[in-house]
Formats: sequence, C-alpha cells, structure tokens
Amino acid sequence: MLYKLGENWIDPGEIAAVQKPPAPGADIYLRNGTRLFAAVTRDELEAFFLAAGLIPDEDDGITIDEADTEELYDLHDQGYRYLARDIDGKLYAYAERPRKNAGYWEAAPKDAVRPKKMNPAACLFVEEKDEEPFDIASLY
Repeated sequence: MLYKLGENWIDPGEIAAVQKPPAPGADIYLRNGTRLFAAVTRDELEAFFLAAGLIPDEDDGITIDEADTEELYDLHDQGYRYLARDIDGKLYAYAERPRKNAGYWEAAPKDAVRPKKMNPAACLFVEEKDEEPFDIASLY
C-alpha cells in the first residue's frame, strides 16, 4: 500500500532510513538507494509513520496494575521470563521463550524449569490472540 508524504507516494516497506534535517522537511532513503525529499512538518511526518504502521500509537500501550506488577517482579526473581495465555484462557509463566502451536504455548525443549500455571484472572493484558509471549524483562 502506498502512502502520501508531501508530494511523494511511498511504500513504507521500501523505506531504509529517514533523516530529519534542521530545515523543514525530511530525507527519505529507500532500499533501492533512491533519496527523496519531502517538504513536511514534524507532525506530518509523524502522522505518515503512524498511518503506515511504522511507529506504534501511544494508545496501543498496555496498562499493568500494581498487583500484576508485583506478581511479575516475583516471577522474574524466580527465574521466569515470559507469560503466555493459551487459547482456552489458561495463563502460564515460562523460564525460556515458549512457542505457539495451534493456539497453545509449548515450553522450549531446552527449558529445564516447568511452566508455572497462573491465576487466569491475573495479567489480563496477556491475551489468547497474542502471537508473541509477554517478555517480563520489558518491565525493567
């Protein structure tokens, strides 16, 4: 899909780098070596990146309540590094990065620590539809 930035139509997947010079505008470097200049403001550049999905929307962040935060710190202290929720709603903590298989998470073969079954009402920000496990270290 192409997105308009200034006078240019750009495929976001082809962007290799962006440089914001001191003057208004931006230099866009594409993977094929082409350099484009877009006479845009910082707000217009940010809106382009948001629309193209190249930067996350600040509202997409998760909110972790105090009880869950304490639980996650305790899990980390016990050697657990990931949380994942199965398709049936069960929540588990893993020491090694698990893999998803048909809606269920599997412990890594090298994981010597058995997954810990968690209260399914905890950490509701971890959802069944997630394709990646939650990295507990992201709290630090």
